[in-house]
Amino acid sequence: SGLPYSNPTNRFYNLLRLGKVVPDTFTARDANRMPAELGVGVTDLGLQAGSDANVYGKSTMRRWAACLLRRLEAHLHRAGGQPPVIVAFTGKRHFSILWEGCKPAAEIAALPFGRQNEFPPLWPFDPHRSELWLLRSSSGRAAMTTEERNAPYECLGRRLAEVRREQVESKDGVSPGEHTVVVVGEEGKLDDAAAAGNTSAAAAAAKPTSSSDDAVRGCSTGEGQATGDD
Repeated sequence: SGLPYSNPTNRFYNLLRLGKVVPDTFTARDANRMPAELGVGVTDLGLQAGSDANVYGKSTMRRWAACLLRRLEAHLHRAGGQPPVIVAFTGKRHFSILWEGCKPAAEIAALPFGRQNEFPPLWPFDPHRSELWLLRSSSGRAAMTTEERNAPYECLGRRLAEVRREQVESKDGVSPGEHTVVVVGEEGKLDDAAAAGNTSAAAAAAKPTSSSDDAVRGCSTGEGQATGDD
């Protein structure tokens, strides 16, 4: 479909609606409206065609992780040093890659869902200005209870409501939708048009900029562009 998370078995938009991250009427068809209207951007660890990240090994995931960090760093420069308020990973597998070599495997496996108190090495955003969240996977392949899946999204929604109120009330005039949320999936959620037009993780949730998303294109060269609909 060329739209992120448009597979009917994926619960992504249901979870965003549940948490009031997006309006009750939003579906995958509204994905391209989310950055400008809501300040919610979507990207992936790897911009690779497909809908099953389990087919990619750790070496590939490590390359993708390094690429993601470069893209986020590039965004920070394009946005004048202003990071997104919240970056949220939809699943532990690809989030864990950022911690490899820095934590024992048991500690990585025990990372809690919800807002994180620690940040991975080389994380480009100031932890005093940008929050890091770990959400449950929205994939229909991921087995868990409804309560387990829903809880982090509901917590995220409550925090986002606070952020949006603060944005409206702030003296600098930042309006709702600017510098707000970036959602990072594993792979296969974006096509070439989406990557160029409205999201690297960061360009989507940033204050509008006229620069193109060269960082996304540069990192995805040789890896393929995502056209999957997981």
